[in-house]
Amino acid sequence: MQFEPNSSFQRILQESTLRLNSQYNYGTGFFVAPGFVLTCKHVIGESHIGSYIKANWNGKEVAAKVVSFLENDDIALLSVDLVNHPCVFLDKQEVEIGQRLYTYGYPRRNEMEIVDLQNLRAYQIKVVYLL
Repeated sequence: MQFEPNSSFQRILQESTLRLNSQYNYGTGFFVAPGFVLTCKHVIGESHIGSYIKANWNGKEVAAKVVSFLENDDIALLSVDLVNHPCVFLDKQEVEIGQRLYTYGYPRRNEMEIVDLQNLRAYQIKVVYLL
């Protein structure tokens, strides 16, 4: 799948993606409902429920409050005081071995980008088994 720089798909991804910075780490978050952001637990580090981390969305800095997290599943839910934004939809469909995957966001301190994992050289992901 080729991504055009100004494609509507990329525009929606940009508008539903936030850059997150905690005192422990940085990373990507996605709006999954109005005012709610899903990210990885390692992005918020040792932040506790009720604490705030910095978020940047659409060129604006906003405070993101830690609502919940699952340590063992590396997932965290944050809330922000924003509601007029697109959201990504979570799918129940399971990933299959050999399926082509993409990442989008702020990997390794880079600016926002789409990365086709099939073409990555430095950080290849190989699915060995599925739970």
